[in-house]
Amino acid sequence: AYLLGSAGLIASAGLPLTDRGFRYGMSVFETIGIRETTPLLLDAHLAKLVDSAAAANFQPPNAWLEAVRPHLLAPPIGEGVARSYITAGDREDAESRVALLFEEMPIPTEPGSARAVTVKFAPATPFGKTGCYWPHFLARPASGEEAILCAPDGRVLGGAMANLFLVRAGRLLTPRDPVRRGVVRDWIGGEEADLTRADLACADAAFLTNSRLGVFPLTHIDSRELPGDPLVETSRAFATFAVAATEPALAASAR
Repeated sequence: AYLLGSAGLIASAGLPLTDRGFRYGMSVFETIGIRETTPLLLDAHLAKLVDSAAAANFQPPNAWLEAVRPHLLAPPIGEGVARSYITAGDREDAESRVALLFEEMPIPTEPGSARAVTVKFAPATPFGKTGCYWPHFLARPASGEEAILCAPDGRVLGGAMANLFLVRAGRLLTPRDPVRRGVVRDWIGGEEADLTRADLACADAAFLTNSRLGVFPLTHIDSRELPGDPLVETSRAFATFAVAATEPALAASAR
């Protein structure tokens, strides 16, 4: 763990309890996958973090990107994730704090469950991945199945910790206003649409995306088995190729 201070990033430094990131969960973050000591899609993640901090009206220190980028390019772990946080600071007029947390863990090639269930969910904030993440954890079923979050009015928001894509009649669809906007979602692209529970009921196929698992297909939504569609594997192959093409250290293994 590192906290950015006037002397640069300090290892094992603690976040003050006065910080609103601790007190109220007021922080934004990005989770960056690390494979073979290489951070995946680093520039895209940092751009997302800049946008999220601006949308939240946070004021990170000057040159914070220049301070954290070398640590992310040379992570202290071989495989796992790096989480980069920007907090709200102590007051509205106070400077934000920036922290890095590296977690060594295996990167699985398959999801824990290929089944998903719909869950009613009301997002707390409109501007991306924030430290107020408790509702996302609570939305996950105890059974271990994936969760597809639906607003009280029936709009589909995405997965609890992933973005959602549906395939219907050869079209690749993703929620227009997801509860989170991940970089893998941006790489896949697809057509943004106002999806509802009715769209889930007639989808030919579906998959979730995030930075840790990449693209992982779903076989069921609620009790309905999905027929499947080749576009899922096409998207999965594209995502693997796109990441490898931007990360030279992984290109050889991808080929």
